[in-house]
Amino acid sequence: MKRFLPINLMILLALMSVSNASAEEIEVLGQYFYGEIAIDESHKVRKKINRIPNIPEKTCFGWVINVKPANQLVKITEILKLPAAPKIWDGVEDNSYSQTTTSNDRKTATTKQFMALKSGKLENSWCLSKGDPSGDHHIIVLKEDQILAEFEFVIYD
Repeated sequence: MKRFLPINLMILLALMSVSNASAEEIEVLGQYFYGEIAIDESHKVRKKINRIPNIPEKTCFGWVINVKPANQLVKITEILKLPAAPKIWDGVEDNSYSQTTTSNDRKTATTKQFMALKSGKLENSWCLSKGDPSGDHHIIVLKEDQILAEFEFVIYD
């Protein structure tokens, strides 16, 4: 028979593991950036590239960081810098519960989220919308002061 912990105790234990893990650096084993394009509704093609075509509603980009697996939950910060403000930050500016905030000039998005190290993989992705700028983009992924990865890529017309 398995004993279940009360929800408040489970939350407390999870927060304790976050605070214990925060002092330790994450061991990064590898990383990559990718572009993904929807061929149709059921078929997508993903490739490790740093030049992404600006095709709204069909093209996405993202990153994967392979880390040493651990039974920990850590707070990760992703900073996405664009060359110009997009027409809209869909799911961000219209969502008061979003984990992402934007700078006053709307050219930088900062996402703070908890991620589990258990799988040995951290990842996030974004999809292009109408009015998103082309040009040089930059992503920095951090755990507190530790830079886990940096990605520079170009969105082109």
